[in-house]
Amino acid sequence: MPGNPGLVWAMDSLAAAAEPGILDGDQYIEQLFASKEDVRAFRLILRDAGSDRWLNDRRLYALKKLGSAELDSVTYPGVASFFDPAE
Repeated sequence: MPGNPGLVWAMDSLAAAAEPGILDGDQYIEQLFASKEDVRAFRLILRDAGSDRWLNDRRLYALKKLGSAELDSVTYPGVASFFDPAE
């Protein structure tokens, strides 16, 4: 993927953890990221990916399993809001 190859790794890791039910729908941000700064950096990577980049089915289903609405999860910038940490 042009841009940030870490995005592919991060989204595949999220999917791998969500598929077997390892992630909790209420605590997934704390389970996936070491700090709020890491979450903010991830959101910037998602936004920079561009709206012309669509999620594959595996990643979409993983996000839906965590409670994301499908319309919010179609493009990477749309997914960014799903990772807003509680302040």
